[in-house]
Amino acid sequence: MSGADILVRVAEHLHNRAGIFLLCVGEGVLKQKMTAETARRGLTNLRFLPFQPRSRISEMQSAADALILTMRPGSGAASVPSKLITYLAAGRPVVCAAPAHSECHAIIRRSQAGINVEAGDARAIAMR
Repeated sequence: MSGADILVRVAEHLHNRAGIFLLCVGEGVLKQKMTAETARRGLTNLRFLPFQPRSRISEMQSAADALILTMRPGSGAASVPSKLITYLAAGRPVVCAAPAHSECHAIIRRSQAGINVEAGDARAIAMR
């Protein structure tokens, strides 16, 4: 799994920071759990949109100040989510929350396309 559910905890860390909000787009298996947890915690800085047509992906990603790539702790070192390619193509900084030994970390470091934090560390994502 992607580890996207960490974004609820990231939003909680950022809830007092006016003007910062997170947008999750898609219909992944974690969406229902995340929307319920967001409502339960009363978070207004994490929003959800349904899956968008391929023709809108570039537009949406280019509108972001930064893009967050999440992976679960313990994910395979060679695993690289396909969304990383579109994130890099959007030309926005990437906050990469992946295992330190992963190929994702190496790609972000080599390309200087953003910052790396350890997978599962919501506070580190929020502080970046």
